[in-house]
Amino acid sequence: MARKNFDKEELIGHTRYLGGWLKFLGIAKIVQGAFLVVTIFGAVFGAVTIWEGLLLSRAANGSREISAGKPESLGKEMLYPLKIYFIIQGVIIILVFAGVLSGLLILAGLIGAVSLDGLIELLIELLRNLQFK
Repeated sequence: MARKNFDKEELIGHTRYLGGWLKFLGIAKIVQGAFLVVTIFGAVFGAVTIWEGLLLSRAANGSREISAGKPESLGKEMLYPLKIYFIIQGVIIILVFAGVLSGLLILAGLIGAVSLDGLIELLIELLRNLQFK
């Protein structure tokens, strides 16, 4: 596979275009996180979402510096926040996958340990007990 060498103008054009989307997604993530933080159960998820939004906004600011003619800020100002953002996204995907898989295994174990008829009988009995109280 042949490598393509970017000239300075092409790099500036790509980072300028990318910077707009990064800023938009960063602001959207911060607003989304603010709505999550307001809820009791979403505080942790909201804090992580706000952190992701700040990382995307920082990367957008780095792309603005590159567009202004400072290509030396590509690594520290733009790529480093993106690296952290993608690491966070990878960890979240792994945790969600593990949670869904463990939930399915627990559900399969419950269904396997108790026959489906027995589970339905148990639920009916619980409903009858709730009605008489």
